[in-house]
Amino acid sequence: FELPQDAHKATMVSTHAHLYVFTNEKGGMAGFDKDLQAEVIAEMSKGSSHYQHALKQDRKTDDRIAVMREKIAAMSELDRRNLSKRWEALKVAAGEKVELSRWCVVLDMDAFFASVEIRDNPTLATKPVAVGGMSMISTTNYVARQYGVRAAMPGFIGQELCKRQGVQLVFVDHHFNKYKEASEQMQNVIREYGDFRCGSLDEAYIDLTDAVRRRAGDGQTEEEAAELLVQEMRRRIEGVTRLTCSAGIGPTFLSAKIGSDYNKPNGQFLVPRELGKHLHWLSELRIRKVHGVGRVSEKVLGALGVETIGDLLGNGPEVLTAFSPGTASWLMNVACGVAATQLHDVFTPEHHGAVTRKSLSAERTFRGEENCEMLRAKCLELCNTVAEGLRAENLAAKSVSVKIKTVEFDVFTKCANSGLYLKSADEIAKLALPLLESYLPCKLRLMGVRTSSFRGQVAKFDPKQRRLDALFAKPKPVSATAAASSNGDCSTTAAASSNGDCSTTACGDVVNGEDVVSVNSADQDQDSDTSVATLVSEMQEPELARAEGEAAQDVRTQATVACIANACAADEIQTPSPAARLCRASSFAVVGTSTGYDVVVCCGPKRCATWACDKCTFCNPGSRVTCEMCHFARKGSAPKRARITDWVRGVGSCR
Repeated sequence: FELPQDAHKATMVSTHAHLYVFTNEKGGMAGFDKDLQAEVIAEMSKGSSHYQHALKQDRKTDDRIAVMREKIAAMSELDRRNLSKRWEALKVAAGEKVELSRWCVVLDMDAFFASVEIRDNPTLATKPVAVGGMSMISTTNYVARQYGVRAAMPGFIGQELCKRQGVQLVFVDHHFNKYKEASEQMQNVIREYGDFRCGSLDEAYIDLTDAVRRRAGDGQTEEEAAELLVQEMRRRIEGVTRLTCSAGIGPTFLSAKIGSDYNKPNGQFLVPRELGKHLHWLSELRIRKVHGVGRVSEKVLGALGVETIGDLLGNGPEVLTAFSPGTASWLMNVACGVAATQLHDVFTPEHHGAVTRKSLSAERTFRGEENCEMLRAKCLELCNTVAEGLRAENLAAKSVSVKIKTVEFDVFTKCANSGLYLKSADEIAKLALPLLESYLPCKLRLMGVRTSSFRGQVAKFDPKQRRLDALFAKPKPVSATAAASSNGDCSTTAAASSNGDCSTTACGDVVNGEDVVSVNSADQDQDSDTSVATLVSEMQEPELARAEGEAAQDVRTQATVACIANACAADEIQTPSPAARLCRASSFAVVGTSTGYDVVVCCGPKRCATWACDKCTFCNPGSRVTCEMCHFARKGSAPKRARITDWVRGVGSCR
């Protein structure tokens, strides 16, 4: 297997245009001169502090890609086969979660800030308009986008782009009171059609499922009803605000979000809903279209040969090697069409408490300030701004953070905690100023003060975050017959013998009572995760439960080691004592505890699959025994007195 050496187009490589977020194409920019844009960006940014910082960050990404290439090149055929099985398992799991029955709509106002300004000053309608200034552009109209000028671009670059194409870019100041008024008018119309949440002033996520099903019928399909409802909604919004909007209609909010960008301005797009057509539509999309994939992830995926969403499915081992298990699982979900279909999945994680705000902050940008007195004054000003926000929302905070960005564009943050809840500017400044002093003297271009840990704040739980209760959950029972059939060559007798003997066929010879156990594996195709889940259940079989004394403990431990060796296709396993046994080839550990019960850990390729313990104080409140592994997982530190005989530390991610 050989990876492509060039992840980006030649123009991007030669000009480093990929370093900037504002080179990514937005809706309404089709047909602009990309080569000219790259040339202007390179000329006007080269040598600047921001350019040097971007190059430094890009080199870090290149180093990460180089390490990734080495790992993939060193991957054995067995490793690739096991990773492919994991990837297929993720695909099967994602396929079971696909839901395409609901009607999700993402409505996006067209060039919102610029459109409001043009509405109030029609003479700007035919000119390229940018809302913002020479430092930063907030929004541009569609005329400006045809010249390659877009939001998040520095104004001086946008101005030069237009100048080289023979036009003058018109800058307009912000008027947020007008934008808020237009946004409220838009929301008042949407409210009549269904439940919704606003992602920003100009964007709304709408659950139109009930409205569509009420409208459908009498010869009208749900697809037709949805399109007519959205057309009606858009027409009414335009009548009230005198502004146009575009919409995406899909079975998930991710697909609707992507679809909202298709027919801009003043259009709508219906995402295919039938499973096969939906997956085909997704597979042809550029990976950057996915909300959550930025320029760094795009570059890493490009180095793997992944340019479109469909390319993900054929590069499983590479994706699993380059990304964490959580990110790899998320990418598989994207490729299979798994995404949020309910508003609370998009905006409101599970929580407990009264205050839903996570933090309150204020930031200021300035031009290379190094006067210490001026910086202290800026910090006090920010503390006052934050205190006003706390008073307005009746909040009190325990944590204060100070964020700075140097003229080299390096960002640093420090946090201080108080024993009391803070409200006033003076109280916030007592924590913020010492944090700032720790950076001085320095030359800054940005400073921010942030408060968090509010009184009554909710405890939010990310649905994708693994929980301890799930980690400690016991596996579902698996019969000995099923375990034997899935294991293949390893005899069930080896795991379930009650007379103290351990016999194997293809797994090799296991000598009962010896300190060193050698096992040779003949089965190299067994899925390790499934096998370990099976043998955890095997340990709970009635035959093992009737075994008594140290002999039974040895039988259980040795049989487990034998099955692990067979599962992960290890050529040889050597264990120095019955207390702690380690399979070096695939990072499995079997730990014998003083309770006569084994803790089985499967880390696979750096991923915890399962482990079980039911005898210690953390897993059984009535017990007086402390299991060191359970204590470490729940408390993050080893107990003073551990009743476990030994524990193989540093195995995979089970720490």
